[in-house]
Amino acid sequence: MNLDYIKQKEFKDWYKKLDGVGLCLTDDLDSLASCKVLNEIFKIDIYGFFSFDTYYLSENRTDEKLVGVDLDLAKHKAFSNHVTYIQNPEIISLNKGITRANYYDKFAGSTLITVLSLYNVNLDKLSNKQLQLLLAVDSGYLQYHFNKDLFTYYYKDVLQYPQFIDIAKNTSKKEFERLQRIYNLKCKIQIDEEGYLNTYIKLNELGDIFNIDLSLPKEQFISIQQYQNVGFNYFQLQKENITDNIIFSSAITNKDYVKLSLRV
Repeated sequence: MNLDYIKQKEFKDWYKKLDGVGLCLTDDLDSLASCKVLNEIFKIDIYGFFSFDTYYLSENRTDEKLVGVDLDLAKHKAFSNHVTYIQNPEIISLNKGITRANYYDKFAGSTLITVLSLYNVNLDKLSNKQLQLLLAVDSGYLQYHFNKDLFTYYYKDVLQYPQFIDIAKNTSKKEFERLQRIYNLKCKIQIDEEGYLNTYIKLNELGDIFNIDLSLPKEQFISIQQYQNVGFNYFQLQKENITDNIIFSSAITNKDYVKLSLRV
């Protein structure tokens, strides 16, 4: 990742050393794949799961502090990719500091590619299919069709992965959508009544393609805290009696809509 950009965004340096922490997974492939990359780099494991209305800890949990992965926390350390209602100084996100005022300048890509770039993971030897799949996660390819110049800026100048520009240019939206269907990339990760994680994402097949273990944690997860998962039109939210201190996570999912997880 471009070092000047990191300084401009004022990323805290906690991401440079993640020894002695656990990871908090959320409900999609972007989070899981990002966790697996962090595991490969730092040998740290998933100890938490957040479904946006419930926070769970693994039965094998330890005393390590958790780092949110693809989780737009209002406080605490996390990697994420959304524009947020609450500005968290600890967040590592290309959209840190982006607000409704400049919403359309945002990075509309994945936490996964952000994490890969942040740790300078070399993607030069990846096949076209592997690069296509990376760009299909969280539908990151769509920004190319909305704003080619902004896509080029983020992937070439910031992320320093210019190869994604040709992938986005030469792969049709229908082909990206086909890959998403084949591998169920848009399916959610769920937790059953007994606390075990499951998904219809074809993790084994994707793991074979990338030669990485993408399996879900097999241990049981235990409910620790309940949250209220709500969404508001931005202008409606201004009328609600919601104070910042009860907001656990926030994401502006389009310019005028905000998703919140509230402490109850």
